[in-house]
Amino acid sequence: VIYTTGSQATMDERNRQIAEIGASLIKHW
Repeated sequence: VIYTTGSQATMDERNRQIAEIGASLIKHW
């Protein structure tokens, strides 16, 4: 993961990864 301060693309990428992590956690329950 490439972090670029003040980058909207980075925020979108981070939000997408958080969503995927959340989905994977839900699947494990």
